[in-house]
Amino acid sequence: MEFKQDPIEDSYEIGEEIGSGHFAVVRKCSHRLTVVEYAAKFIRKRRGGGRRGAKMEDIQKEIDLLQEIDHSNIISLYDVYETKTEVILVLELVSGGELFDYISEKDHLGEEEASAFIKQILEGVQHLHNKNIAHLDLKPENIMMLNSNSQDIKLIDFGLAQKIRPMDEHRAMMGTAEFVAPEVVSYEPLSLATDMWSVGVITYILLSGASPFLGDHQQETYHNITAVNYTFDEEYFSQTSELAKDFIRKLFVKNTRKRATVEQCLAHPWIKPQEKQQENARRSAVINIDNFKAFMARKRWKQSMQAVRICNKLSRSMLRKSVDTLDSRNGINEEEKAENFVMAALFCASEEGNVDGLKDLSETANNIDLNTANKHGETAVHMAASGGHVDVIKFLQSKGVDVGVRDKQGDSAVYWAARQGQLDVIKYLQEANVPLDGKNKSGENALHVAARYGHAHVVDHLCEAGVSINLQDSLGETPAHSAAWHGFSHIVRSLCFADAVLDIQNKEGETALHCASVRGNLPCVKILLEHGAPLNHMDKRGSTSLHMACHRHHTSIALLLLNAGCEMDLMEKETGESALHAAAREGLLSIVHTMCELGCKVDTVSVDGLTPLHLASKAGHIDVVRCLLLAGANADIPNKDGMTAEIMALAQGFSGIGDLLSKVRGERGSMYISQLIPQPQPLNRIKLKLLGSTGVGKSTLIETLKYSYFGSFFRRSRQGSTSGKSKTKNKLSRQFSLPTPLCYTVGNPIYTKGVEIQQLNITGIGELSVWDYSGYEPYYMLYDHFLGDTSCIHMVVFSLIDSYDEQLAQVIFWLNFLKARIPLQLPIGHCGKMPNTPKVVLVATHADKAGCVKNSKGEYISKEGSSLLSKVAQMFQFDVDIVDKLFVLDATVAATTEVKVLKQQLSDMKSEIAACLPKTTGFLEAVVTSLPSWRKSSSSFPVLSWHQFMEYTRMKVNPLAGEGHMKMLAEQLQLIGEVIYLESEFVQDLVVFNPQWLCSDVIGHLISHDKIVQTRITGCFSVDEFQLMYADSDALDLLQVLEALELCTPCDNDGDIEYEFPCLNFVETLNGLWQRDTKRYANGVYGGVRLHTSFQYGAQLKYLFPRIQVYLRRNIAQDTDDPSNDTDLYQWHHGTKYCCGDLEGMIDMDRHEQYLEIKVRGSPEARSSLFYFLEDLVNIVEQVIDNVCPGLCVERYTLSPSQLKDHNKIIRSYSPTEILRMQIDNRHSMVLSGEVYEDFGDIVCMGSEEIMASICLGMDLDISHLSIHTRRLLSYLLDPTEHMGRDWCLLAVTLGLSDSLPVLDKEANQQVSQTDRVLEEWSKQHSASVRLLISKLKELNRLDCIEAILRTTTPFRVPNYEDQSTEESASAMQHTANASTNTLSNLSR
Repeated sequence: MEFKQDPIEDSYEIGEEIGSGHFAVVRKCSHRLTVVEYAAKFIRKRRGGGRRGAKMEDIQKEIDLLQEIDHSNIISLYDVYETKTEVILVLELVSGGELFDYISEKDHLGEEEASAFIKQILEGVQHLHNKNIAHLDLKPENIMMLNSNSQDIKLIDFGLAQKIRPMDEHRAMMGTAEFVAPEVVSYEPLSLATDMWSVGVITYILLSGASPFLGDHQQETYHNITAVNYTFDEEYFSQTSELAKDFIRKLFVKNTRKRATVEQCLAHPWIKPQEKQQENARRSAVINIDNFKAFMARKRWKQSMQAVRICNKLSRSMLRKSVDTLDSRNGINEEEKAENFVMAALFCASEEGNVDGLKDLSETANNIDLNTANKHGETAVHMAASGGHVDVIKFLQSKGVDVGVRDKQGDSAVYWAARQGQLDVIKYLQEANVPLDGKNKSGENALHVAARYGHAHVVDHLCEAGVSINLQDSLGETPAHSAAWHGFSHIVRSLCFADAVLDIQNKEGETALHCASVRGNLPCVKILLEHGAPLNHMDKRGSTSLHMACHRHHTSIALLLLNAGCEMDLMEKETGESALHAAAREGLLSIVHTMCELGCKVDTVSVDGLTPLHLASKAGHIDVVRCLLLAGANADIPNKDGMTAEIMALAQGFSGIGDLLSKVRGERGSMYISQLIPQPQPLNRIKLKLLGSTGVGKSTLIETLKYSYFGSFFRRSRQGSTSGKSKTKNKLSRQFSLPTPLCYTVGNPIYTKGVEIQQLNITGIGELSVWDYSGYEPYYMLYDHFLGDTSCIHMVVFSLIDSYDEQLAQVIFWLNFLKARIPLQLPIGHCGKMPNTPKVVLVATHADKAGCVKNSKGEYISKEGSSLLSKVAQMFQFDVDIVDKLFVLDATVAATTEVKVLKQQLSDMKSEIAACLPKTTGFLEAVVTSLPSWRKSSSSFPVLSWHQFMEYTRMKVNPLAGEGHMKMLAEQLQLIGEVIYLESEFVQDLVVFNPQWLCSDVIGHLISHDKIVQTRITGCFSVDEFQLMYADSDALDLLQVLEALELCTPCDNDGDIEYEFPCLNFVETLNGLWQRDTKRYANGVYGGVRLHTSFQYGAQLKYLFPRIQVYLRRNIAQDTDDPSNDTDLYQWHHGTKYCCGDLEGMIDMDRHEQYLEIKVRGSPEARSSLFYFLEDLVNIVEQVIDNVCPGLCVERYTLSPSQLKDHNKIIRSYSPTEILRMQIDNRHSMVLSGEVYEDFGDIVCMGSEEIMASICLGMDLDISHLSIHTRRLLSYLLDPTEHMGRDWCLLAVTLGLSDSLPVLDKEANQQVSQTDRVLEEWSKQHSASVRLLISKLKELNRLDCIEAILRTTTPFRVPNYEDQSTEESASAMQHTANASTNTLSNLSR
């Protein structure tokens, strides 16, 4: 829009002022021709180097944004004028005043009307966000009513608005404190989601008249925001609907990616009800209009006080002008004028700590009274104490001022200093004999106010000084009440250690525990319970702490109180409700479950004649209803109106609950309950998993085990079975000459397809679910879905007719393969052993053909086999539990002693494993009995979503089964091999109730040799093409299963959706994908990494590459959702090229498949972006490795950027050890070759100074960042007793933990590594860095430990806002690596 230079008065008649801001004045105006009224915003321009006025670029930005906007809920821009000093915006006239002012004039406002206002705000915000504009200053003052006759609203003031595109990174501290989002406070990148947080705050205030995060001062407000510390206090939200609360909860989410978008908000039931019930709930709820009016009154008062604060900051001349103006209006005399000015100057100097100014003032004004007080009784001493100015107080005292003076509220300078945390002032006043425990008119002492404002150091000092810690104020509250209410756990701990009496009740009957419980301050509750706070005290309403926690949905606190032994059946005086009533009404399943488990009364009747079952049924909480029924709740008890829980549920439209209550009547209910009670006997079946290469005789061995000892005489021996020596015959040729040696040949034409699964009842063993894993390599990429659970027997089979080296290589490969797929769990055991080590038995076949002899017991023996067993047992002693006997046999003959001994071994292992598993139930038995008919009815697609599986099982077997029972059922069904649970972040969780169908019929066929030979070279198929391949199943349903397995992913092919199967992609590498590009990258920046598997893990990364390609395709699919993203992905066999704008990245493997290489390049201007581009690619690869092979240790080598740029054939790579040694030596470069060096910043940070400044060097990391692999290695090296005593014990002494040794030594056992316990204890210290640990190990001369750390520690780390503090990381050290083990899908493995 063109800036008009002619005077605005020529076209518009300028009227009165209607508003003003920092650099702008808004006046009403009307067009001289049309007489239409507008608002003219006169913005003062900043001139020269001055600071008064707005920058021209900021004004231009606001104009540009307003020009782009055209929406009925946003103010419109019509004209722009410019003068020498001002820019004038002619805007739409919004004359209706602020929305909140409009509402505060009403006597009643329903939620329906309130949500209509919020909807208008959202529609305006949606228009902005569609144009990538973030307002960044949404608050009540910027939401106006169009005019007094309309309910249309307008968003105004775009002075802080910004264009924020997805790739932009915009940080700023802007906005009004109580409305800003956590990312503003943390100075993290802002986004469109920043506005959504503000919408949540506005909604919260509109409904309640309370501000969710507002603290007593700005710092407390910011703390509340970053901690997302808010509650729906009953005082303010008693009449608010759950829909409204849910709307707010979805906006108060710290993670911006998980925060509700404007589209999601507009579709929320509170804004757009989907059902009649939701519409009625919204219509019946009202906002807290009384409190809202009080809020607006407080707001106006604050605005007035703001003017006073501004006056306090005026210069002396301005002060004089202000006083003169004020006095001339009030007609006071000259003497009073002088007194006013002197007092203002005295207070200003004292508050600012201006001692010289005070001296000048006292010398200039001969008759000045330094004891003078304002109308509140406050003196200069109070001001100085508040500001922490000890020197001012000393000066005033030297002039005879009474430093113990109190204001009219009774507050001394000690109280003022305590409120601001000014400890030095308190100490000085204490030396000056000012009482520290004086009470004010509210009955408070300094300890009260210090506890309320969270000044722990002041509290500690006052406690040591003997201030009364149990003093009750006029409300009956002690300092402990204040600290517990505000959540200052460190202060609560200090008060407890100072012997605070914790059973003191305030005038409402509340103890400190009540205060902490009602506010949801879990750490405070823990501390109070540790120090014996009374659990069962009741307040005036008869509420215990448990009641309050349940009413406020503080589940963790309620569970803590229950576990501490609180009484559960106490009833509130007014309602006659127990805590169970509250938990049932609110749908707090975990609390209800715990209370029922602990034996609470489930049929207690309230004053209204309601039981917990009535309340849960009426509220629609079906899982709570199930839990209560299982605990024995009587469904036939009527309420006062004679209605049972069933009738109440049906009346509210909850037919599912009604049906459930109908089904459990009489004996059927007892039968359902008994079905869910664990029985004494263990599971009668576990899995036996057979691993081995093709042709070693796994399938033959299974057939042999199936026959009884006597039945085997009627079975003909299969002497013609395939052997290793015949592998060169009948080979199925590989289709293509591929660039990598992944083996697509099979030595046995009748090899197992996928995983062959049989449910067997074997004589001498009992029931086993036998899983025969094919030795055909293309299947290996999926075995992680079916390996990983250690509650089974693993059998590694090898053939004695292979050479000894081949036998050893095969066994080591399969043990490493298995070890890599076992999730690492804590605690780390002695010498690094995990608590979930797999149990393995080794079986050597073809004993007859290898010429083995038999011993006196008639068993085959093999010296080579025994040597092999001894060697691998030593190698894997802390990773795998290998049976100390090698079973040498002829797999074709069943009636042998060695087969009988093997069966006995398997039987013993089965009993040992089953004894540690959850006991069987009638529920499990009923489902197992039903599964064959389920499979028969869904033979073409035996798959259900998790939710469908739960509902179907309840419908067919037991309607009382809660989610906990269903999870236990799924766990047990997987343990016995009846189902497979597939968990995915991209599709819904699935239950496959015919494992053989998935593992053999689907996977076995899809990646079979025949399919690979026939498949399309690109590995891409349309849905129709895929449907032809699997005509019996719905293609989309089956593709969803394959997506969950990460076999494929949808992709866009010129507008058509195809499914890409990287495992079937046999496109060869094209030339020129990574050649010199002198046009684009003449001065380009290069970087890269090389990922190796550590130690003896073997080359396993090649089996992960198709999974990596699936993740990359999914990643680019997410990026291309934004049309502004210029991304492209090209994939071939074991290679990928990823382009993002001007950045290029390539991921591939070396020819021998020993390592995976990731390299990137970009322009010099994009160094920082290139660094993060590489990190993103590495993170994707590492995520796949962690998902597929959680036990695999991978080392990250960094590639030489100069050699990458020169496109050398052989690229130098810097190992983690080299980079970390450079840091130890405080060097900044490393040797490339000869005397040529490369700078660390160029190698790691792409030469970006910004990145270099932000990363944390590996040596400076806290030891809580050591990986579990590093900690295991250190445990392996330091746990055993060392001949020179340089073990964990001496390390503890060296680290300064001598006092902890008795405890650590007492706790010594095989279950927990002493070394890891020492490191965990040391990590609690703030100085526990990797660098310091290495220096301590160097003192012990444990160079082996240092090498282990250097090999496995990350050379650097890029911090982000979600990083925990050192203290938090240390406390969390013991939980590392557990997260990936607590899912149902792991049990399918």
